[in-house]
Amino acid sequence: MPRNRGGHRLLILEAAQKEFQPAGVYVNTATIGLPPRRAIDALHEAIDTWRTGRAEAAGYDDLIDRARRRFAGLVGVTPDRVAIGNQVSTFSGLVAAALPDGARVLAAEEDFTSVLFPFMAHADRGVRVQTVPLDRLVEAIGPGVTLVAVSAVQSADGRLVPGGLEGLASAAADHGCLTYVDATQAVGWLPFHADRFDFVSCAAYKWLL
Repeated sequence: MPRNRGGHRLLILEAAQKEFQPAGVYVNTATIGLPPRRAIDALHEAIDTWRTGRAEAAGYDDLIDRARRRFAGLVGVTPDRVAIGNQVSTFSGLVAAALPDGARVLAAEEDFTSVLFPFMAHADRGVRVQTVPLDRLVEAIGPGVTLVAVSAVQSADGRLVPGGLEGLASAAADHGCLTYVDATQAVGWLPFHADRFDFVSCAAYKWLL
C-alpha cells in the first residue's frame, strides 16, 4: 500500500511539472510566478477568438458562471452569492462605501493595503479605522465596532488570525459587529466557510491558480 501511494504521488508530481515550462531552473517565488500550461492555452485561444472578431460579450457568460460555481463550492456557499470583480480593493471599497457615516472599523495593523486603505479613504465622513496588532484583533472586538476587516492569512508572513476565523466570527456576532475577510491567501489550501462572514473577497491569482 505505501508503495502504491508513493507511485500515485509521483504521477501527480510529474503531471504538475508538465504544466510549467521554465527556461531554466526556477525557484518558486511569491512575486510573479509561472503560469500553468492550461492557462497559457486558454489565453491563446481567447486572444485568437478576439483577434479574429469572433468574441462576443455573451460568450463569456459560461466561463463566469462556471468560475462562480467552482468558487462557491470551495467556500461553501451557493453560486448566487458570488460576484465577479477586477480586484480585492474594488470590493473593499464597495463595503467601505456601504458603511454609515461615523462607522468604526477594526483591522490588523499589519494587514495588506487593499484591506485597509479603502476604509481609510472614508475618513471625510467620519469613518474611523482603528488598527491593532493581529494577535490582539479578536479581543479588541467590542461595543461600538461597526465592522472588523482582516485577511484570513497575512500576505507578509503567513500568520493566521489567533484563535481562528471561527473565533473571530463568534466574537463579532456577540457584539453585533459586521465582518469582512480577504481570503486571497487562504482559499485553495485552508478550509474556509464564507457563510460565517458578512463580506468576503478573494483574488484568483494565488492558490486559485
